[in-house]
Amino acid sequence: MKRNIREEDMALHVIGCLGVYLLKEEHGIQVLVNAGIIKELGLVLSSSNEKLRKEAIWCLSNITASKPIHVQVVIDSGILKQIVELTIKDVYTVKVECIWVLANAAYRHNTSNVKYLIDIDVVEALCSMLNIKDLKILYVTIQGILYLLKGAKEKLDEVKERIKKCEGLDLLERLQYHENQYIYRLVYEIIENYFYTKDIFDDIICSLCIQ
Repeated sequence: MKRNIREEDMALHVIGCLGVYLLKEEHGIQVLVNAGIIKELGLVLSSSNEKLRKEAIWCLSNITASKPIHVQVVIDSGILKQIVELTIKDVYTVKVECIWVLANAAYRHNTSNVKYLIDIDVVEALCSMLNIKDLKILYVTIQGILYLLKGAKEKLDEVKERIKKCEGLDLLERLQYHENQYIYRLVYEIIENYFYTKDIFDDIICSLCIQ
């Protein structure tokens, strides 16, 4: 038992060092990617140790915050399916790190990647965090949703429907009255450009037709 604890402590230290390196040495990210770091981090995500999972996801968030080619490698690895699951089911500290990964992955507006993110339920994962109290993470979460809407193209209606079905729109509408102006403005952009204008207009037309 002591040996397992010692091994976990060592693993935690190593992953923490890797996270710092990935954060500060962008030119070295490719070296670690080539060495198979994403696959190894994926194995850590199934660990029963909350701290290990958190640190592993932090490493992934630093990778996805770098160049598009590195984001693509993360997406191609399939590891984001695990991140989505952890965003929905894991403890708070792990969920917070997951949000950074998902938002970073959606940021580039690459249409094919956005389609993939939609298909693996990233929309639902992000919406599940819209009631979070941490302002910074809430802002990043809303940004992630906006990125998906902007990059959805022909899947835009599907994204909007997914947001509605998981009660994301209800949460966004409540956030329109948020005291933080940055959150308010971001939410307003989403509601105004993707929900309010067209949906309300359609409702008015339908009501006129009925009369």
